[in-house]
Amino acid sequence: MIEVSDDIKELLDIWPMGWHFDLPKDSIIVVAGSYKGRVLDLVDQVYSPLVIYGFEPQGWAFDIANDRMAFNENVVNSNFAIGIERTTKKMGEWGTDACSFVNTEKRESGMGKMNDINVVFENVPKIDLAIFNMEGYEYDLLPYMIETGSISKWIRLAVQFHNGFGNDHVRDKLFEGLEKTHEIVTNNYPQWVYWRKRATE
Repeated sequence: MIEVSDDIKELLDIWPMGWHFDLPKDSIIVVAGSYKGRVLDLVDQVYSPLVIYGFEPQGWAFDIANDRMAFNENVVNSNFAIGIERTTKKMGEWGTDACSFVNTEKRESGMGKMNDINVVFENVPKIDLAIFNMEGYEYDLLPYMIETGSISKWIRLAVQFHNGFGNDHVRDKLFEGLEKTHEIVTNNYPQWVYWRKRATE
């Protein structure tokens, strides 16, 4: 068993999926919704990847994550979200782990930056694992990745789904689209769904 810190063991007890991604050596991992850096720390301790790309639009949380991962040279954390466009947009639930580009009318709001996912990863040939915790924006982003064909470079996808924000009507079409390139390994919808790219000849 891999040795991890007590804090990360506690998180893995809550989220056992974190143990089961079976990543290759020198893997590339993306954490979208890196928040205060706990999941960045988890995948670093469990998988020792070549690089971890984190994305967090809330500046205060981004700073905490950077402090947490300051001595990890393989972590590249960015103070913006990956999305379907380059923009700055209103986010609801600002200052919390529920901060969202979709659920924008709840409690305090703030402005978050976003960059096009296909531009951000234009020169990265493949991503071994993506962990998306986007507070509803997954229903906008994943169809865009499918429609543009970039989904083919994403080998494993672990997605937490958030319903009730007005965009979850695309769920069936989204799952059908992913089925063409990926197979479900673990389905705990809506909490987490884990896909792996289908083998090709």
